[in-house]
Amino acid sequence: MFSIASNQFVRHCLFPLVVLIAFSSGCCVHPLQDDKGPDFTRSFYGATLKPNETVELQAKNHDGCWQTFHSTRTSGTPLRGWGGIEYYVWDCFDLYVPSNFWRDTYGISVNLCEVRVVNSMGEDLLTYEGQWTGDDFFSNPLIVWDAKGNREDSLRLWQHREF
Repeated sequence: MFSIASNQFVRHCLFPLVVLIAFSSGCCVHPLQDDKGPDFTRSFYGATLKPNETVELQAKNHDGCWQTFHSTRTSGTPLRGWGGIEYYVWDCFDLYVPSNFWRDTYGISVNLCEVRVVNSMGEDLLTYEGQWTGDDFFSNPLIVWDAKGNREDSLRLWQHREF
């Protein structure tokens, strides 16, 4: 039904548009799903497709509702990735996740916190299970997501104290 020329048009012109729509909310590439640490401090970073956009970090409180515990803004200067997509990075290094968001799960030494990151439109940013590399920034985002993406709506963070 489609000619070779129209197939090439769809592949080369519409595919990047589909990628942009699919990844329009942005991403959080760190921490990864089931991140473990000795305390309530974590580093968060990622990117969106908008400059100077507010990004909120939210955790599930003891009532099961999402509550913002920190916000930051994306950079105003883009980094060009795969296909010329402009990414605007954000980061929060060594951020303390308040203790009231953590719940004791398996006894005195293991705590769990559920976190999500949302953009200025209230959309969840995509998260990952597999570690990103420098090459992933310049790779097709759909392929990277398929290989390393977290299929859940939030990140589980674990705090485990060794005695």
